[in-house]
Amino acid sequence: MTDAQFELDALYDHSAVGLALIDRDERFQRVNARLADLLGVKYDDLINQRTADILPRAAAPLSSALSAALRSGDTAEHVDIELEPTGEAAQKRHLAGRVHPIRDKAGKIVAAGAMIEEVTQQREAQDRNAHFAAVIESSGDPIVSFSTDGLIRSWNPAAERLYGFASHEVVGRHVTEVYMAHAKEEAKNLITRALQGETFTIETTRISRHSEEIAVSVTIAPIRSADGKITGLSAITRDIRDRKRAEAALAQSVAQLNSLLTHAPIGFAFFNREHKFVRVNEYLSRLDRLEVDAHLNCKLEDVLPRSAAIFTPLLDQVFETRKAISDVELSAEAPLEPGIERQWLIGIYPVINTQDQCEFAGAIILDITERKQREDHIHFLLRELTHRSKNIMAIVQAMARQTVAEALSARDFEEKFSARLQGFAHSHDLLLKENWQGVAIDELVKSQLGAFVELVGTRIEIRGPSLFLTPEATQNLGLALHELSINAAKHGALSTPVGSVLVHWSTYATDSGDSQFLLSWSEMNGPEVKPPRHKGFGQLVLERMLPRALDGDVRLDFAEGGLKWSITMPGRYIREAQSR
Repeated sequence: MTDAQFELDALYDHSAVGLALIDRDERFQRVNARLADLLGVKYDDLINQRTADILPRAAAPLSSALSAALRSGDTAEHVDIELEPTGEAAQKRHLAGRVHPIRDKAGKIVAAGAMIEEVTQQREAQDRNAHFAAVIESSGDPIVSFSTDGLIRSWNPAAERLYGFASHEVVGRHVTEVYMAHAKEEAKNLITRALQGETFTIETTRISRHSEEIAVSVTIAPIRSADGKITGLSAITRDIRDRKRAEAALAQSVAQLNSLLTHAPIGFAFFNREHKFVRVNEYLSRLDRLEVDAHLNCKLEDVLPRSAAIFTPLLDQVFETRKAISDVELSAEAPLEPGIERQWLIGIYPVINTQDQCEFAGAIILDITERKQREDHIHFLLRELTHRSKNIMAIVQAMARQTVAEALSARDFEEKFSARLQGFAHSHDLLLKENWQGVAIDELVKSQLGAFVELVGTRIEIRGPSLFLTPEATQNLGLALHELSINAAKHGALSTPVGSVLVHWSTYATDSGDSQFLLSWSEMNGPEVKPPRHKGFGQLVLERMLPRALDGDVRLDFAEGGLKWSITMPGRYIREAQSR
């Protein structure tokens, strides 16, 4: 044996790769120890044995590849063999090989060769990498890796969805060219920190493809090789726009609540279990005439001693029962204004923390002094209302008597009396609307025109300065205007398509300086006017009731061209607009 042959045999026998030579009958003619070890078969058991008989079932892909090489000369570049665990082996073993035909000088297939190596570690690494890649691909958070100089290496689907850039558009580009174009200095600082081996999380913003600034939380970490060398960086991003919006909404709510507590026209105070003020608002400070700081950390008994006798037991009750107390009235006296009594309406409620503990009690304090005064005023008004009601009843009784006297039938009485009551009610509606302070003359006129109010500005002209009538004048003139409107609709200018009415009022001073008010009703272009044969309720109101009720001078003229009526009365029954 030559030296070269000896060296070749030694290389064959001691190779780290399993080697085998198989003859045309598919029998092993030569194998090395490594192949036997890889297949889990003894060396001596392999020689001269057919591959299909001696190889384990898991190595069937190798047998098939050898048969194909011997029969048809096919070369199998990738033969994968997966061996089940045997003995104490805790995991599967993965083998990979290559099978090729061996030909003589004439090109005839005379044998087949096989090279087998163990790739268990490589396969496990591939599986781990595939698993890791699948995690990254399926992650709901954008995950980006980039080189130590900032070039993007990977860009997962979540990053595509968030930023709008496809992976092929960004891989190989610098981060400041893609989604950190607005933060170049930040990018430089982040890379520097990560290259020093630091893993950290920051809240910042990134820019999308559509130039939207996105609020994000980013965790930056170094990527290390097997020997611990930093070879790149990873960035795991969390979209925090919803959280930021929620935080902004919460901050706005807190600001609104603080603004409410500070500026609301009602007193707010918070007490601890020792009855000490922990917070008060400006309005309460104005109520008790003490500065806000003069309350803080001071006991209620020391700040408002007169109110404390009622207030503190209520505080203790709320702390004990954790139930609110409302609508408690008490008398209060500001320390800086002794002798001046105010009336307060208070409510006390528990303030429960996240541990379900009642640490504080809140108090709402409303100054009802003016309300109490108004209630007294209301009682006065009720007495006045009783007096006015008697007057109204007298007017209604007069209406009824006169309407009965002129009614032709019960039906006629009902229609006329209802119409007069409705006109009277219109005047009262206006008075109620104005809190019985007075009614604008033009509003009174319109209220008594009924369905003809739509003609104001065309066939009905209302002219005069902006004046207000007293309640007494409103009631009586309302009756007169109602009767004039009804008469005009039935017999006068408004009973024809072309008739018109002018309602005019003015004020003037007499020679003696007394103020006078003049109101007139003039009809034109109506049918020929004839004086009535008998005086009805309307004429009674116009000629007798008004002069007596308003100390006025009335003129009623049944002129052929149209009815004309006017009343002149003292100026005390009117008010200027600004005196409303």
